[in-house]
This record gives sequence, structure tokens and C-alpha cells, in this order.
Amino acid sequence: MSKSRAIKFLESIDNTQFTVGMTVRAYRKRWGFTLEEVGKLTGISKSNLSAIENDKVDLGVKRAGLLAAALGVHPQRILFPNGKWEKSEEHKDIERKSKKLSAS
Repeated sequence: MSKSRAIKFLESIDNTQFTVGMTVRAYRKRWGFTLEEVGKLTGISKSNLSAIENDKVDLGVKRAGLLAAALGVHPQRILFPNGKWEKSEEHKDIERKSKKLSAS
């Protein structure tokens, strides 16, 4: 499967809400890379890569860029696997508290 076909496949699954970790794992497996190989390419430890793929740690912009380079995609595809960013309840709660604080 070519890179463009792999991307089209991921984009075509519109009923699935991909996590960052699911997306990283899908791209890694698409290229047939092991965690160790991606670790050598990016400098990210195998244990951290595993934690990223299992959504146990936040990815961050720097690591997203490193992984994107290794996996041949734009970092946006990894950071926003569903094509957009949606506010979580935690984000909404912080916004409410911020508005109250600024109104005082």
C-alpha cells in the first residue's frame, strides 16, 4: 500500500474516532517499523513510544514532528487524527472558570 493510499484509508474511516496513539501505531505498522526502529530514527525511547501508542502520555509538538518525519506524514495528521480539535469537558471547565475569574 502506498503512502497516499494509507492516508486515504485512514481518512475514509469517518465513524472511528482515532486517538493520537492509534494514529501513530497505524502509521508505524503501515511502514512495517518496529518500536525499536522508530526509536532509533527519532531518538524517542521504545518505552515512551509504547506509552504514546497506548495514549498513556501526551505526545507534544516536538515528538509529533519527530514521528511525522519518520512516518512520512505532516505532524497535524498525528496531533489531530480526526481532522480537528474538539474541546474536552476539562477544557470547557477551565474556560468557564477563566471567564468567572476575569469577570471578578
